[in-house]
Amino acid sequence: MCTIFVALRPNSNDRLIFLENHDKVDNEYLGEDVRLIDENKVIALFDYRSKGIVCGYSLKANIFGGLANVPGFKGSMSRGVLLKEVLSSSKDIDDALDIIEEKLKSGLYSSANYVLGDLERIFRIESFGEKLYISKASSRVIITNRFNKIDFKPKSDIHSRIIENSLRRENYIESYIKRKELTIDDIFKIARYHKEGESICKHGGLETSTLSSMIFHLKNDLQPKILYLIGKPCENNYNEFKF
Repeated sequence: MCTIFVALRPNSNDRLIFLENHDKVDNEYLGEDVRLIDENKVIALFDYRSKGIVCGYSLKANIFGGLANVPGFKGSMSRGVLLKEVLSSSKDIDDALDIIEEKLKSGLYSSANYVLGDLERIFRIESFGEKLYISKASSRVIITNRFNKIDFKPKSDIHSRIIENSLRRENYIESYIKRKELTIDDIFKIARYHKEGESICKHGGLETSTLSSMIFHLKNDLQPKILYLIGKPCENNYNEFKF
């Protein structure tokens, strides 16, 4: 499970704020780190098990992306490797969209929600087997572990609970971001938020626990600041990735 929030021009000083909290949902977790991937100079949260990435920002192409698993379809190809390939090989956001659409139409990737964007546009991508829905989003986007457009009926209780919890997380963020212009301090608060049934920072409910959190922050001068922590946001401070 994951929670992603992206905002373009969230206030008069910032051009982009991207947040992804990465959560553990099973016993297959082997660890992760933040690294610079040489192709396209992608700063990414790298997952050891999949050898792919959870989210990343391309310094060369000025595009970003993240993904959130959605229960329901198990494919033979890695979603994280796909996202790594897209960000590492694309020259711009249109190129990235073409690549991910071509790959996902194969139906070989497990179901997921993706976000791709640059400093002007954000796109949502929903993938379930050979079903694919790509749409241009507004300047603020929330992505969790449920589909908005693809019709999917959960076949197990745990899937139903994940979808219900996803909706609660989305509703919390929606209510929070309506209050005012957003600053980086607001993003920290969202990442660390706790409440039964809708926590963004997780501590074992629904058999999940937050593993890490990553933020891409660009002010109007377009100099990216990459913030990350390994562990739970409420218990750790963000570090800046130097590159």
